[in-house]
Amino acid sequence: MAASHVIDPSSISADQLVATGLPADQADAVLRTILSLYRETHAPSIPTEDTTQSLWRLLSTRVLRPEHPFPLHRLLARWVYGNDLHPPLWFPTPDVAAATNVARFMQHKYKVYWGTAACWQLLGVATIMFNHPPLKGSTVL
Repeated sequence: MAASHVIDPSSISADQLVATGLPADQADAVLRTILSLYRETHAPSIPTEDTTQSLWRLLSTRVLRPEHPFPLHRLLARWVYGNDLHPPLWFPTPDVAAATNVARFMQHKYKVYWGTAACWQLLGVATIMFNHPPLKGSTVL
């Protein structure tokens, strides 16, 4: 993650939100919420990776909705993460993470349970690459 990216609260406006397709009658309220969450996560400390992730977590759960236009999601992700090519955009709760296919696969295949030290060790060394698309019914992620 681009830890050197500094989020500028003055660099986002209601006009930008409307330009993404957000209805104009919602833009001011959404902007106020965005800036409030920014202040909540960044004051009075200097932004760090943790405050950046905290801000995105709040924006993605308190502001963004599936019915919002995708360009709004992209605008806010770029505002938070800058030019980072692979920012973490989803932070599942432990219960949600444990119910994912990857968690079930690890439990079935390796007898490793989600959230344990062995789980993180296995994920840390896992490199998943495909030369060909997986076949239906095969045991792949």
